[in-house]
Amino acid sequence: LGHQTIAGTASAAGRYLLRVRYTPYWVASGTIRCVGERADGMTELVIARPGRFTLSIPSNLEKLLATPGFAAVVGGGTRHRACARAER
Repeated sequence: LGHQTIAGTASAAGRYLLRVRYTPYWVASGTIRCVGERADGMTELVIARPGRFTLSIPSNLEKLLATPGFAAVVGGGTRHRACARAER
């Protein structure tokens, strides 16, 4: 856990509560299928398969806007586009 990056390893596929305040600026990589905001404001990860993952926040706006799958507002909460597709 750092100021702009969280890295970890999931032992199985599924939904995980990450007790870190959600931000729409997360950029997910590795085994993360999607990132979402829970009703309590915490971050929820949907992990596609066991393995390593990383959440990071780009250091500048240009990098953030150029990131594929950058967050979109869908329904009542903020979800990354990958989550919106996965939930259909």
